[in-house]
Amino acid sequence: MVRDSAPFFFLLFLFLSACSSVDPAEKAAMDMEIERAILWDFRKESRFDRVEVTCRDGVVLLQGMVPTTKDREETVKRAQKAAHKWDSGTEIVSELSVE
Repeated sequence: MVRDSAPFFFLLFLFLSACSSVDPAEKAAMDMEIERAILWDFRKESRFDRVEVTCRDGVVLLQGMVPTTKDREETVKRAQKAAHKWDSGTEIVSELSVE
C-alpha cells in the first residue's frame, strides 16, 4: 500500500515555518537592546564620543569619527563583543573615519 505523503510534508512545512518566524516587534526590541549594549560600552571612553550606532535587522552600523586607526579597529571589536552577548549572529558594518 502506497500512501500519499504530500499532506504530511505540507503540515510539516507549515509547522516549521511558524516556528522559525520572528515577530517584527521582537526583532525591533532585540535591535534596540543590541544598540543600547554597544552604546553603554562606548560611553566609558571619550574616544568613542563621536561614534553613532544603529542596529536594524541584526546588522549594526557604526558611523562617525575616531582618533586613530587603532581606535577604529577597537571600536569594531568592542561592538562585536557587546552585540554578541545578545545575538551571536549580529553583523557589524563599519563606516568609521579617522580624524
